[in-house]
Amino acid sequence: MPSTCVYSFCLTLAILSFSTNSFAQVGKSRIIQYDTTARPGKVVLIDGSEITGKIVFNDNDGIVIVHVDDNDTKSFNAKRLTSFQFYASDLGRLRRFYCIEFADEETGIKNIEIFEVLKEFQAFAVLSKIGRLKSVTPANIMGRRQAKSTTDRKDLKMVQTETVYFVNSDGLFKAYLEITIKEKEGDLLDTHGKRSRFIEVDLFGKYTAGHYPTLGKYADQNKLSFKQKEDLIKILEEYERLLSAR
Repeated sequence: MPSTCVYSFCLTLAILSFSTNSFAQVGKSRIIQYDTTARPGKVVLIDGSEITGKIVFNDNDGIVIVHVDDNDTKSFNAKRLTSFQFYASDLGRLRRFYCIEFADEETGIKNIEIFEVLKEFQAFAVLSKIGRLKSVTPANIMGRRQAKSTTDRKDLKMVQTETVYFVNSDGLFKAYLEITIKEKEGDLLDTHGKRSRFIEVDLFGKYTAGHYPTLGKYADQNKLSFKQKEDLIKILEEYERLLSAR
């Protein structure tokens, strides 16, 4: 989709409602930290008004912070925004996000979620959703509640999951990749690990059709992984180049 196409697409999907400016924080992690760098950008509110400033996206809690100036800082959750963007100089690209109504894969409950546009084409787009930071213990993993002392944290894990979706022109979301970061807190040392797994591995080939073998060779030659988000963006950029060369 052209850039204007994805904007219209996201606005069509989004059913936005006002929310009070209060945010619940589930837990804090000593390892899984959001990027606190304030970057130049803007947010678009549900009434269409724009606020420019230095943007911080707290993906641990789903909060967008705007430093308008030294004396004015505003915070928003997804229900108060239609979109936001900022330039990430470390990645060398503009990061664009849209707020879209989305049904939770496990519960079916609909909520307004923040999606990043990784790449967009005429027939489909690739979006990413970073889930909230969650605390998980062996007890609630098994579906049982167990009272634990606040000082007994050896079994506590902090988990954050990012899911990459292919979205067709009808607005149908298909999960392609899941990236999970886990932290386990110990008495002396915290440990963490990162795991990526395909949810529906054939999606990439389905959407890129005849170009998929060429993209596979490109990834191998450049040591890129389909399981890493930034590598995936580079592979999609090569797909864009192949399309433009036709």
